[in-house]
Amino acid sequence: MFLSKIRDRNIQKKINRLVVANEGKYSNNDPIRTVAILTFDGDFNMDQLQEMVARKLGIRNSKIYAFRKFNKDHEKSYKHFSEKDFNWKGNVLDTSLQSFIESQFDLLICFFSSQNLYLEYVSLLSKANFKVGFAEKNFPFLDLQINVVRSQVEDFFSETKKYLTILKKLDE
Repeated sequence: MFLSKIRDRNIQKKINRLVVANEGKYSNNDPIRTVAILTFDGDFNMDQLQEMVARKLGIRNSKIYAFRKFNKDHEKSYKHFSEKDFNWKGNVLDTSLQSFIESQFDLLICFFSSQNLYLEYVSLLSKANFKVGFAEKNFPFLDLQINVVRSQVEDFFSETKKYLTILKKLDE
């Protein structure tokens, strides 16, 4: 309990430093070919999200990674991470999560609307060139914020495609 509070405080400090360090940095204008999705586990079917990216954005083989609250009954998965994948200093312990963070994706879709310390931290650490997410909360690390209700998944991806096309990151 005590170590988890220290871990959370250290991660929040790192988030604040990363946000300040990333202010004013702009993404490149390269077209989008690789996509990663970062979300909560259980909110939406992960296969449906990947199918939606393929159908709406025309990009196949997107990689998805989901946060789920730690439960000792859960099996270890390369598609999930939890608060236990960080040490008390806020450093990443899990190699698959570290690999996801270091991957050079063209687009990171932050498919979460409520604030979550761990999802925000992974989003900030990500080496993705362009980051998109919901505008329901103020996420200063996003390059593009889409203002739709989280339950309107179709609208979110339609708006994302519209703006990415305007920015010439997607072919029409």
